[in-house]
Amino acid sequence: MPQIMPMLAKSALLSLTFMSALANAQNAPDPFSRDLVLMSKWFEGSFDNDSQRWFEEDRRWQGEQKDKHRRNHAKHLRITNSSIGEHVFYVEEYADDDPDQVWRQRIVSLQSEPARGIQMKLFFIKDAKAFIGKDAKQVAAMVDERNLTNVPSCDVWFRREGEQFEGQMDGQKCVLGEGEKRRYSQHDIVLSENQYWRIDKTWLFSNGKMYQGETSNEPIKMRRASMYECKVSMPFISYAEPHKNDVSLSGLIVHNQGGTAKFTDPKTNKEFELQLREKQYPYYKEGSDFFLMRLKEVSAKYSAALVTTAPNPDKLSVNVGNMAASCKRV
Repeated sequence: MPQIMPMLAKSALLSLTFMSALANAQNAPDPFSRDLVLMSKWFEGSFDNDSQRWFEEDRRWQGEQKDKHRRNHAKHLRITNSSIGEHVFYVEEYADDDPDQVWRQRIVSLQSEPARGIQMKLFFIKDAKAFIGKDAKQVAAMVDERNLTNVPSCDVWFRREGEQFEGQMDGQKCVLGEGEKRRYSQHDIVLSENQYWRIDKTWLFSNGKMYQGETSNEPIKMRRASMYECKVSMPFISYAEPHKNDVSLSGLIVHNQGGTAKFTDPKTNKEFELQLREKQYPYYKEGSDFFLMRLKEVSAKYSAALVTTAPNPDKLSVNVGNMAASCKRV
């Protein structure tokens, strides 16, 4: 008995020490908490590589045909799902400026790991087609952990470098497929306030060749897209003579990274498109940043355009014959 009490006291002291250390670890300040909030803010929104595609189609571009990127638009919707995490997003991407060509869908969760940085967990969606075109509230109501698959070895880890976040997977640990199709994923991301660059490829273990992805070594360079609400007016006779057949289209949502809205003039049955492009022109030393609003008959070679060097314009309008278009930032 005289020896048991000291042993119990020592055991209790060790337990208290362990519990205290655990509590301190749980309450320790997170060095990435501020970066997590900022990164989640920057990650939310829409992005498009129209500027990259436009530059690659220019005759002065020095690259090869095989290195041209396809047009890509990414939409990151913030959703609420406490069972997955605090910063959760639905990612939907489509090609060639066509929302019907959706090729990538994920649920993404951003969280901080004090020992490593910011962790991006990628979830594959089992019934992904059902999510296409849905808004944030609709997606949040549909998300169920039972319909999601996460491969921990495929998480992307980020650190802040200056005014951007840089992320990568852990080497060749994200492994997919079997047999000759066994491959590893490369997922490199650079995210800043207004740009989102990504290399997304898979490589075969058998021969080291790329299995899927862009052939170029350059990332998909997407820029943040701002939304504009546009209106098109097509008077049947003229603006000075109102007519019952006058046409006015409103509520057209067009983004400023090459976004388009197509419509038909009922008087001529000709198809037109309205396009917005915010550019950083590589060949000018002055006035290289400009905003272009273009109105064009789809089958025509040339278009009418309004160009301004005013940064982030709130309103624009263009008038071509008996057709007028105006857009305001939303």
